[in-house]
Amino acid sequence: MRAEKSVNSISRRSKILIIIGFLFFVNPIPTVLDILPDAIGCLLLFFGLKQLAFFNESVERARRLLLYLLAASSVKLILTRSVMLSEFLSDKLLAATAFSVVEAIIYVLFFRAFFDGVSYLAARNNCELATQKSGGTAFLSYLAFFIRIIATVIPELPALFETQLYTEIDPDKLDLITDLISLKPLLTLMLSLIALGFGIAWFVSMHGFVSAFLNTAGESLDERYTEEYTSRPEKVLPDKIRLGSFVIYFSLIFTFDFAIDNKKILPFAAMFLVLFVASFMFKGVAEFKSTRKLSAVAFVLLLIAELFRAEFIIPGAVVIYEPKLWVAAVSALIGVISAAASLLCVKALYRDLELMAEGLNVKMPSANTSWVCFCIFAVLWTTGYINSYLYSFASTPRLIAAAAFVWFTVKLIGDIKDSAKERALYYPAESTRTKATASKEK
Repeated sequence: MRAEKSVNSISRRSKILIIIGFLFFVNPIPTVLDILPDAIGCLLLFFGLKQLAFFNESVERARRLLLYLLAASSVKLILTRSVMLSEFLSDKLLAATAFSVVEAIIYVLFFRAFFDGVSYLAARNNCELATQKSGGTAFLSYLAFFIRIIATVIPELPALFETQLYTEIDPDKLDLITDLISLKPLLTLMLSLIALGFGIAWFVSMHGFVSAFLNTAGESLDERYTEEYTSRPEKVLPDKIRLGSFVIYFSLIFTFDFAIDNKKILPFAAMFLVLFVASFMFKGVAEFKSTRKLSAVAFVLLLIAELFRAEFIIPGAVVIYEPKLWVAAVSALIGVISAAASLLCVKALYRDLELMAEGLNVKMPSANTSWVCFCIFAVLWTTGYINSYLYSFASTPRLIAAAAFVWFTVKLIGDIKDSAKERALYYPAESTRTKATASKEK
């Protein structure tokens, strides 16, 4: 009875995730300040559309586009502080325009794929109310997001006159330009309120469209989804591995430990926070217990290291600088301990991947090359952390080691994933036993 209830709630969970996900797109975005981050909405929609994507290629294409939108939104979140604190209006105009153009393209493609797919499924499942709402909701979606982008870019246009403030011009023109720039707060508020009004109207329409569709077709979709997908391990297992692998791939990006003006854009500590999340993605396939525990420890230690560096260490010093003895001693201790924790976590990741490969009855490729690359990276990172003079000097070999580590690790996981998918297609019964055994051990 409990299993049947869980199965029958798939469409209901999808509906909740989709509606809450769209809620994060309602708010206007002055410059790049996104109060309800679109990145969170992208993640919720990505998981919420999984069931519908199984039945329609257009919805699957919409899910893939959400990953691009997630990347753009994440970069925007990372740069928000730097952009908002910039003293130059031109920097804010550039950031607002660049992100608006990229997001506008992705939004148009996403909504087109989303409504094509869901409208088709609504027609196939005789959802007359959803079919009637489809056209109006699609139009309102494009309109609301067009106004949202206008409300983001227009208030920043006075930056076009910023350079004229520092040149000798006619005093009358100077007063006019000053007045235009002073209008920015009022213009931002007015356009944000208009964008918010259209955003709320769009969300209400989207809520009605999604509810009308899933309330009518949810039961039949659940039955088909159970029969054609969840009861067939040759389809379920590769999908779980693919999802977990994607999250691991995302975590590896933070190995580059990239910074602009001594402000971390890709902090090394974030790699282990994402790995901690990834350890939960392989449920029913592998446990990843060691990775989960050690990634949490490594994240905390590296976070402490970053906070200590920001407070007490002068990075990339260009003048002769003699740190206090206790600062040098503590930074050396923190650097070595943090690096050791990262090494243990990566070693545990390879060990858990090997256990997953054994459970799936596939061969684990050698991880020696990628492990050596990460060891080199850890040594270079620790050296740069302890001695700020060597941080920039070691940046190039450190990036090369990080890139090699990412490349070989992605290739290793990809080989496991491809082998597991191929074996599941040829030996579905064996995959069923693997899944049952994993659940029993848990």
